[in-house]
Amino acid sequence: MIGGANASGSYLPSKISSKTDDNYLKELSEDLKLRKQELLEMLKPLEDKNNLLFQKLMSNLEEKQRSLQIMRQIMAGKRCEESSVMELLKEAEEMKQNLVRKRKNKMLQKEMEMLWNKTFEAEELSDQQRAREMKNKADLQDGNASGLPSELEKSCAEKVKEIRKRFFLPPGKATEENGMGQVSGTKQHPSGTQVF
Repeated sequence: MIGGANASGSYLPSKISSKTDDNYLKELSEDLKLRKQELLEMLKPLEDKNNLLFQKLMSNLEEKQRSLQIMRQIMAGKRCEESSVMELLKEAEEMKQNLVRKRKNKMLQKEMEMLWNKTFEAEELSDQQRAREMKNKADLQDGNASGLPSELEKSCAEKVKEIRKRFFLPPGKATEENGMGQVSGTKQHPSGTQVF
């Protein structure tokens, strides 16, 4: 009798347990499907980028194969007609010029990005300074400000001035204020001549 009671009692918890497990597994399955979808969406831009890189790699490989083919034909053509060799040489020269143009374009693009970043940083600093000035004016109008700029504001203003001098001073322009263009160990006369 005791054995029969235990058997029927253990049946109910296992049935409840299996339902809980089933529900938990269903939730996990749904969660995994959602996560898989999210990952696929995240990987799509990477896949596009990889396809672009693969296409560039393949075009580069084709160019190299073509240049090798031209070289072989030139080497073999030295024994043949000069006109076909000249055509191959012209084609090789065009390929070389295209490669040089691509490299120059990449260098120009990098320089433009660097200039863009520098101007963006300088604009950001000037915007921050304008915001502080507007705040100070508002504080003065409200009567909340002491009237004297704090040490932090002074140091920030000095840093902004230094940065502006560095970035916006025309090349080769020397001023007494920033000491640029002055050879160490010399003094500069107000007329612009150096005194040793």
